[in-house]
Amino acid sequence: MATLYTAYISIGSNRSSSCAAALDDGLLAYGAGSTVALWDMNAGGRGVYETLIGHRAHVTTLKRNSNGFVSGDQAGEVRVWAREGRTFVCTAVFTAHNGSSISALSVLDDEVLTGGSDGVVRRWRIGGKVEEVETLDLKGKLPLDLGVGKLPGSTARVLFMGLTDRKVQVWTLVDNSYRYALSLEGHEDWVRCLALTPYPGVNGTDLLLATGAQDNYIRLWRISPFVAGGDMFDLSQLEGNAQISTKAHVLAVDGERFNITLEALLVGHESGLTNVNWSHAESPRLLSSASDNSMVIWSPTDGEHGRDGIWVPEHRFGAFGGRGLSFFGAMWAPNDEAVIATGWTGGVERWVRNGDGWETSPGISGHYRAVRSVAWDPAGDYLLSTGSDQTSRIHAPCRPSGSKEVTWAEIARPQIHGYDMVDGAFLSSFRIASAAEEKVTRVFEATTGFAESLNTLGVCNKSVTEISRLPRGATVPPLGLSNRALGKAEAVSDIPKSKLVPKDAVDRDSVSTAMTSLPTEEELSTSTLWPEIEKIYGHGYELATLATSHAGDLMATACRATSAEHAVVRIVDASTWADRAVLPGHTLTVTRIAFSPDDSMVLTVSRDRGWRLFLRDGDEWAPLASEERAHARMVLDCAWAGSAFVTASRDKSVKMWRLEANKWTCIATHKLAEAATAVAVTPYGDWYHVAVGTDGGNVEILTVGEGIKPLTSVPKNSVHAGAVSRLAWRPDGKMLASAGEDRAVRIFTLAI
Repeated sequence: MATLYTAYISIGSNRSSSCAAALDDGLLAYGAGSTVALWDMNAGGRGVYETLIGHRAHVTTLKRNSNGFVSGDQAGEVRVWAREGRTFVCTAVFTAHNGSSISALSVLDDEVLTGGSDGVVRRWRIGGKVEEVETLDLKGKLPLDLGVGKLPGSTARVLFMGLTDRKVQVWTLVDNSYRYALSLEGHEDWVRCLALTPYPGVNGTDLLLATGAQDNYIRLWRISPFVAGGDMFDLSQLEGNAQISTKAHVLAVDGERFNITLEALLVGHESGLTNVNWSHAESPRLLSSASDNSMVIWSPTDGEHGRDGIWVPEHRFGAFGGRGLSFFGAMWAPNDEAVIATGWTGGVERWVRNGDGWETSPGISGHYRAVRSVAWDPAGDYLLSTGSDQTSRIHAPCRPSGSKEVTWAEIARPQIHGYDMVDGAFLSSFRIASAAEEKVTRVFEATTGFAESLNTLGVCNKSVTEISRLPRGATVPPLGLSNRALGKAEAVSDIPKSKLVPKDAVDRDSVSTAMTSLPTEEELSTSTLWPEIEKIYGHGYELATLATSHAGDLMATACRATSAEHAVVRIVDASTWADRAVLPGHTLTVTRIAFSPDDSMVLTVSRDRGWRLFLRDGDEWAPLASEERAHARMVLDCAWAGSAFVTASRDKSVKMWRLEANKWTCIATHKLAEAATAVAVTPYGDWYHVAVGTDGGNVEILTVGEGIKPLTSVPKNSVHAGAVSRLAWRPDGKMLASAGEDRAVRIFTLAI
């Protein structure tokens, strides 16, 4: 029986604070679009092995519990996930805030507290049947983070809320109901994150609260049993805008009293805090991330009488300026041997302890918006993906440092653009063409570092002659959209005529080097760009699709269109970049172009529900055949199956067309339960395997011979959480790559 196995998943993380959790056995769960991605950090360089599907909207927050984690999304839905082997199953799902996004979560034992953008905090009991216990009205203030803990030396519960009124509210549980007790003041902007931990104190164990705000500061608050006469010295003469209040707040719960005092003000970030987390040690350290693209470990110096002294930055991670705008979700790995953060560009970055220092370690990378296309290089050695996150990425099976085990990973990011990408294709192993939401098609050439890395990473072997012809790297001018070859003079048309470019602005060089280990997110963003070698103009509106011939000598493009004037396909010579032909006939946007296996014909399909065939005659192209109403709704994709071809439509059908009695006729129709959004074909003996992607994220494999018969489909736990944008078979027909609106690139191995 034929089966599809998942070989690789690449998916970027969400740009949300507190949207990832590291579990005790080394598993990391993080929000990725509307899914939760699972990464085993102990599995060498292997990336995400599964995505959990269920949420209907983007996951906004995720917190761990005793047997898994709890996640909330933008639609107000909360899901409770429990471990079952290497995966997790959803044991409870409920709408906590109808029509409002989940902005905060906190979990303690069998209770979950949820905060929503409706300005309400709700308390839920999730043991067995889910039931709402109570609702806490914040009178218009929005909860950005929640923390629940037990007071020192007591079983009494205390709830801390980080709010948009710049205060930290403290609520205590009295008679099984949370009641407002007091507010901690001092922050000058929204309190974005907080974290609780037991901490050694004078009279036993205290509770330490860390709060981070958009005012760039972290405040540490100590909660300890009440001690009379505990007035502290006055620091009212502090320089700067930040104010320190040394007032000891007194908290009374069930006849017990506790002091809440400001322990420290941590100054070191240059922009708003996004996350704080305590380590697992007995005397824990604090990890913080901020939107200044940095992450800091804070620890106290040795103080008097064995007590903690001044809190100082022990280590700083990240970069100033440059590639990203923020770190999110700062986390400690089990045993505090590594720190992890999710980034602005969708990557999950990791630093591992090495003696007294820290060194970068390969993490996770992936598109952080919808993936629009995937394409294999002519030899099938590596895969190109393009996405709405304005990047194109290359994924390959690697054997770093002579490893026998194959590890799929992203190894290059040829283009980081200023427009959302819509399509990409290979002209040769070292040359790609890309289309974005602009009127220009751009062509890029690989660098020597990329070609050498193919050898050193064990992807494939490239000759010295091939490598020597390639440029050494790329240079990105200030405010420019074009990567040019390193050392090459900038074209006059590329120079921005803008006063916004500072006089001291310099070009940013991306110098490629041969990699011996899997690249990190920073290396991918800064050192793997490809230089642009050509721009091709001609279309009147933003590009919609692109295709290249099997010989790599021709390129065909189409743009968005609402009239026949612009619903044309332009064919360009890939050696001279001159126009070869303009193919008219459609009346609405051409959605897909496909060259026949021998490049003698071009097939086009369109939103106008029809398809058209054009025949090559030397350098000329002439209309050969057409079907105005091939489907009842728009045709979204097409592919050749030898001398026949297949079309996929939103009318929930796939049709096969063949030339019979001098007329192209539909010889078979396969009905689907959902709209067909992508199709790809590969030969299998005398038959063909047809992969069909649907609007619901499913991928089905059909066998096409005399008719169309179902063969297999992707397992339910491996489907996309959104529409399938594109499918591509590897040339040998053993692997299938898929791109989805859920921001995932997936590669499946077909076993027959």
